[in-house]
Amino acid sequence: MEKLENKYQADRSWLLIITVFTLINMFFIVTEMDRSFYFSAFIPMVASAYAHYFYSGMLRLLTVVVFCALVVLIFLVSYLSSKKNYFWFLVAAIIYSVDLAAMLLFVLSRTFETYWILDLILHFIALIFLYHGFFIGRKLYGRVDKYNSVQNLNRSTEVDYLTRE
Repeated sequence: MEKLENKYQADRSWLLIITVFTLINMFFIVTEMDRSFYFSAFIPMVASAYAHYFYSGMLRLLTVVVFCALVVLIFLVSYLSSKKNYFWFLVAAIIYSVDLAAMLLFVLSRTFETYWILDLILHFIALIFLYHGFFIGRKLYGRVDKYNSVQNLNRSTEVDYLTRE
């Protein structure tokens, strides 16, 4: 049981890394620095590029901050809530899957550059850890304890004395 809990916490660490690197990239995007980290969400970078193209001034900044903050907030809530509910791993994994699909579409629509390969591979590895966290959490916390379940309390012969009137 302890081994599964350690694996679950390691997968939660991957979710934290994705969240922190996406937050740092959000700072880079807002300050218009030409930098980015691997493992971060790709969709905020595309949204900021479109916001720079279509908007100007404060509206551009507001669009970038709101869109980036929304993605970071979802990952942060997923990380914090995954401590008690493994379902949040699935939420983060689905969003990160959509993010990977958007990255793939972007890469395939452009002239192929070799520097995208590492980013795609690391995105895929992080996605594996997110889904792994969901399945480990389901294995670890998804079992119904027959003695703590209200539905099974009345059916259990070992605790029959608790249900007699």
